[in-house]
Amino acid sequence: PPHHTRPRAPSGPTAAPARQRMSAFAAAAAATPAFAVTSAASTVTRRTRASSSSQTSSRPTRNLSSRMVTAAASPAATPEMMKAPMEDPDIECVFFSSEAIAARVKELGAELVADYGDKAPLMLPVMTGGFMFAADLLRAMRPSPPGMWVESIKANSYFGTESSGDVKISPLNIDMEGRHVLLVEDIVDTGLTLEALRGRVLAEGAASCKIVTLLNKGARRRNGMVPDYMGFECQDQFVVGYGLDFNSQYRELPYIGVLKPEKYM
Repeated sequence: PPHHTRPRAPSGPTAAPARQRMSAFAAAAAATPAFAVTSAASTVTRRTRASSSSQTSSRPTRNLSSRMVTAAASPAATPEMMKAPMEDPDIECVFFSSEAIAARVKELGAELVADYGDKAPLMLPVMTGGFMFAADLLRAMRPSPPGMWVESIKANSYFGTESSGDVKISPLNIDMEGRHVLLVEDIVDTGLTLEALRGRVLAEGAASCKIVTLLNKGARRRNGMVPDYMGFECQDQFVVGYGLDFNSQYRELPYIGVLKPEKYM
């Protein structure tokens, strides 16, 4: 997990209150699990800086590392890594907590209702990884757009950790003629699978085809694929959980975390 910049100790009339706050944090840290201390330390750091900046407003603010920005702050934010639960020893750290995921999925659901409320969309979760995200997203789409259909589509280009580039799409027995299709995916990585799926959907006569993904891993893109709706930007790490897997394992995790390299190398 990343280290946090230690706050400067203020001088003058605010010194004693600041020391009291830091002492209180130290006492709480002794009785708090490590992953919770990280969050608390961030809060104390921000408050101490705010107090100091009010006295020296001309002093430039020192930015935190991008690896320390909280993921929930913005869809494209880099996650703040947290310690994985003890019951998940294969996970190196947590990228996106279940709380952060739920909040972002709720926002995406509201966006889709606003954009597709009168279009009777056809939702196509991409199996198998997209099932958990799609289920929560559908529940977040309230009120449901009239005439919305939900089917599924299966496609794969991965074995292990790498894409073969050969995208296999299961047979489609869905009437897409004139429909507004939403492909719901867990992660857009190379972009090859979604490019093939979108081409297939449009070839079947769909009026439009947009991509909704929870994670966008732009660093590994092999084409110009840009998701139309995105939950979070993801660093180039091998992540699992919340539907994402490694050889069909770890899908059940309620958060998204980084798998330890020794588990897949």
